[in-house]
Amino acid sequence: MKGKKFDAQFLSDFIKGCIENGILASDDMANVAQKQINEIDDKIMEAERLKVLRGKLLDVISTFKAPTKNKVDPKILEFASIQNPNICKWICDLIKVRPCCVSDLIQMKTSYNADDLNFVIKQLRQHNIISSENNMFVRGEQFDQYMKFISGEE
Repeated sequence: MKGKKFDAQFLSDFIKGCIENGILASDDMANVAQKQINEIDDKIMEAERLKVLRGKLLDVISTFKAPTKNKVDPKILEFASIQNPNICKWICDLIKVRPCCVSDLIQMKTSYNADDLNFVIKQLRQHNIISSENNMFVRGEQFDQYMKFISGEE
């Protein structure tokens, strides 16, 4: 748990809920928590599979539909699915000025934890918004388009 914020209120509520459900042993409470984590992980994996399917379905639609003047770029729709937009914008604003590495980001902004930063970096890299060069994050192919999206220009 080194470096992670500890949510005492959540822990207290979780223990209270377990006790109300007749779960009194700490090992049993840990097992309940692990079961919930597994369920969440399964849902995340399902969401990832659905994202891939969604992209393929968008390809089908674009193949069969005639181009229209006001057609929304599928990339824009993908940008809307990116989580933690505040952290994404903060990282992109930094990279707009100069390349950064993960340790720079962690040292600059202590209100964002390392797990959130790593998750956001993974999303930005998956969408080609940022890329890596010599262990530094730089602008990716979709960087300018994403910056327009988050600034409300598109």
